Amino acid sequence: MSSTAPKPASAPPPARWLRHELRPLVDDVLSAGSIRRRGLFDADGVARLVQADREGRIDAAYTIFAVVCIEVWCRMFIDGIPRTASIACSVQR
Repeated sequence: MSSTAPKPASAPPPARWLRHELRPLVDDVLSAGSIRRRGLFDADGVARLVQADREGRIDAAYTIFAVVCIEVWCRMFIDGIPRTASIACSVQR
């Protein structure tokens, strides 16, 4: 049995998490200073992407998540910051 009623509009889980529960992590990991120090991405471009996503102009959740993962990976395997420290310090703020 299928329903023809439209599903209620809501953000997919990754988008909701990045905008709410994981916002402190995103703000820390994708801060202008972090992005500039790493040198892999354009800090102004990342800031515009996050802002546009938060304002609902675009859905960039998967791109933002990918950049967060890259930075956390770099912190762990290039910088040698333990996994729990690199994530916990971001979430506790």
